[in-house]
Amino acid sequence: MIEEEIESILKKAGIEEIKLEVPKTPEFGDIAFPCFDLAKKERKNPNEIAQDLAKRIEIKKDSLISKIEARSGYVNFFFNYPKISEVVLKEILREKREGKKKEKVMIEFSQPNPVHSMHIGHARGTFLGDSLARILEYLGYDVIRANLMNDTGLQVAKLVTAYLLWSKGKKPKGKPDYWLWELYVKFHEEAKKDPSLEEKARENLRKFEIEKDENIRKTWREIVNWCVEGFEETYKKLGIKFDVYFYESDFRELGKKIIEKGLEKGIMAKTEDGTIISRLEKYGLPDTVLLRSDGTGLYITSDFGMTVSRFEKYKLDKHIWVVSTEQILHFKQLFKILE
Repeated sequence: MIEEEIESILKKAGIEEIKLEVPKTPEFGDIAFPCFDLAKKERKNPNEIAQDLAKRIEIKKDSLISKIEARSGYVNFFFNYPKISEVVLKEILREKREGKKKEKVMIEFSQPNPVHSMHIGHARGTFLGDSLARILEYLGYDVIRANLMNDTGLQVAKLVTAYLLWSKGKKPKGKPDYWLWELYVKFHEEAKKDPSLEEKARENLRKFEIEKDENIRKTWREIVNWCVEGFEETYKKLGIKFDVYFYESDFRELGKKIIEKGLEKGIMAKTEDGTIISRLEKYGLPDTVLLRSDGTGLYITSDFGMTVSRFEKYKLDKHIWVVSTEQILHFKQLFKILE
């Protein structure tokens, strides 16, 4: 809706090829049009083109755009949030009048890492996801509220290592996620003085994921469960509920099997040191590491398994991920590979 209006505005200004970007900071607007490709074609300074475009664009009184600024070779568009709210609410009420929806939708949101307590940075995604779930439920969709625990990877290995070194056998005091956060911070402080701790954490990750060491896996699960207990206390205070929790580690092996198929089809490749990467250049996307040389996976490894499994198990019509803009590339790569 908003992008369509921006594209219409730019086309009226004579722009044919339109690629929009999300600025990294709010001071540069909500959506930006980069003028660099146009500058190359017209052999002009991108700043001059941006300034010229901004002068020629007229914003209507009822527009979804509040203002336009030219800055550093970009035409920056700022949203008219009161107007957008009005339009969205009217659309919600219109859809409600048209009748009950029967589609099954899963919304994954919040996704705090189980190594420390949630902080203000988690608020945006948590409240956006909950609001979206409520709106879709109001419209009659069959909504499944999902939360993901990234319970594997090096960051959890560091927390497990800290626990084994300094608190083995102890139970959390007070709110469990707060207690674990102190251990997590201690690991990073000590690792600055003793870099060998980083290798110890990698060793524990290999024991968890590759060697399937039962003692490590038992401690690992216990620590993650403590952290989730702390999260649930927070969610209860906020009035937020989830229908299902997914754990990244449960899908790591399925993800690896999908990667094996990708190698057979040639859309993935193994480097000299054994690292497995994607081959996405022809789709205009950068390659990305899918599996480390030591056989341990990354977020995207489990995401392959989780995405395929969710659609098959829950018979979903749609899946919505509420994530930060920093993860846009990750999901573009994920979806393109799964295609």
